[in-house]
Amino acid sequence: MSVWVCAKALASLVVLALLGLVIAPGAMFAVATGPESDLTPVRDFRRLTQTTIGGGVEYLQRAKLSANDGAAGDQFGWSVSIDGDTMVIGGHGDDDRGSNGGSAYVFRRVVTGDRATGWTQVAKLTADDTAAGDEFGYSVSIDGDTMVIGAYGDDDNGSASGSAYVFRRSTVNDRASGWTQVAKLTAADGAGGDRFGVSVAIDGDTVVIGAHLDDDDTMGSNSGSAYVFRRITAGDITSGWAQVAKLIADDGAAEYWFGISVAINGDTLVIGARNEDNTGVNSGSAYVFTRDTGGDLASDWTQFAKLTADDGAAGDDFGYSIAINGDTILIGAYADDDKGIDSGAAYVFRRNTAGDLSSNWTQVAKLTADDGAAGDYFGIAVSIDGDTVVVGANMDDDKGSNSGAGYVFERNTAGDLSSDWTQVAKLTADDGAATSNLGISVSIDGNAVAIGAWGHDGKGSAYVFFAAPPSFCDASTPPANGAVGNCTDQLLNGTMCQPTCDEHYAVSGLSKCVGRTLIPAQCLGPCDMDSCCYFYNKRRGFNVPDTCAPIFEARRK
Repeated sequence: MSVWVCAKALASLVVLALLGLVIAPGAMFAVATGPESDLTPVRDFRRLTQTTIGGGVEYLQRAKLSANDGAAGDQFGWSVSIDGDTMVIGGHGDDDRGSNGGSAYVFRRVVTGDRATGWTQVAKLTADDTAAGDEFGYSVSIDGDTMVIGAYGDDDNGSASGSAYVFRRSTVNDRASGWTQVAKLTAADGAGGDRFGVSVAIDGDTVVIGAHLDDDDTMGSNSGSAYVFRRITAGDITSGWAQVAKLIADDGAAEYWFGISVAINGDTLVIGARNEDNTGVNSGSAYVFTRDTGGDLASDWTQFAKLTADDGAAGDDFGYSIAINGDTILIGAYADDDKGIDSGAAYVFRRNTAGDLSSNWTQVAKLTADDGAAGDYFGIAVSIDGDTVVVGANMDDDKGSNSGAGYVFERNTAGDLSSDWTQVAKLTADDGAATSNLGISVSIDGNAVAIGAWGHDGKGSAYVFFAAPPSFCDASTPPANGAVGNCTDQLLNGTMCQPTCDEHYAVSGLSKCVGRTLIPAQCLGPCDMDSCCYFYNKRRGFNVPDTCAPIFEARRK
């Protein structure tokens, strides 16, 4: 490397470095694609060194969804659920059937199975008996050709007693098909103020519905409960539904809000109680129930475990959001204070013995955002599929106050239940703005992530992102008067590498793969400096090649 020095020369190198877009450690940026594409990478590109092939993943915004008839106050995006090529999005503030009667919208992928394709609205759903204040769409869940939609303000069993509705696809497996209401579900002992339908979940022929303000006689006011329903004829989407169980916490008490969140997978379900006081007032907890007889839809359910955070504290609201997939449970605590008041966190639990319903559960990870800050509400919504989880932070401020964001984490060792987790992406909307509240709801299925933004444009929106294989630049060509260094032909998009330069030449900075285009570093020689720097170095005896002399002598004249 050259030994010549000069303040002006160094300043020139700095300018060249800036022109080369050298990014400071910890910086985060989005990369624009070509004008022919509407896919915008939104990955958090923090790595500044070469990454091996196959490492990392990009999440691209595929679509922004809004209701065809959206209006101010609809709160479209408050709830969202995706399964395969179908998505349901709740707008509980819709006024079609009276103020805040609510509705839900069904979207399908334009091309089946093509994760890069767009989405189109195929149906708007309201209940047969929707009325003002029902808030139909406050919660939604879909599995195959069946979906369940909560209306926690319905009045069938008294004011705000609540209900939930089951819809089926009119034509099985036809993504373009309409949807038909097949059942209205209410609690057998429902009463005014229970808010049955605040949370809903479906898996196969089983539905679980939360009623967080239920005043169970044995537990007290607003202790909460959850109800399990089964399809009367298994597998028949036209079948009616029957209640098979009412669930309460063994140690339930007044104001615990048991049922504020629910999730089910197979013979295991999880119920959140955000106000439970195990580790402090409103620290929160979650309860695991298993079916007494695995696979038997008519079976009762029994509480098997109570989950709390290892570091739970007063006011964390652990259990406000819940998701389960196989032997892994994800629980949000949006008011955790690790990175500031109400910055939020999420906790991962695993079943100690995979597939064993009688096995206990152990906390394996606490997740927080790399850039978490006070008031972000990280953990307000959670979703899991396989080795990937998504966590909403609807009060994040990256694109304005409460613009919101979603975070993606992956298991460090795929399939290893005891593995830790690492943040791989932060998702924000291309048109994100203050008060959008992106992240109020999240749902992941395979490579697709859906995130609701109930406040966007005053009407609400939802955004679809998909995971794409990492892209690369070819950085294997050495710069003139230099060598390839640690650069390769597979420089991961958004990362950098360092070429080297021959003697008497100084490297201008790092080679960068930006927007799938290589911005190469250059090797700058002594003859590239200003003439004043040349003579400055020559007078002081620095090694400057005589071949440069004619150039600078000519410049001085």
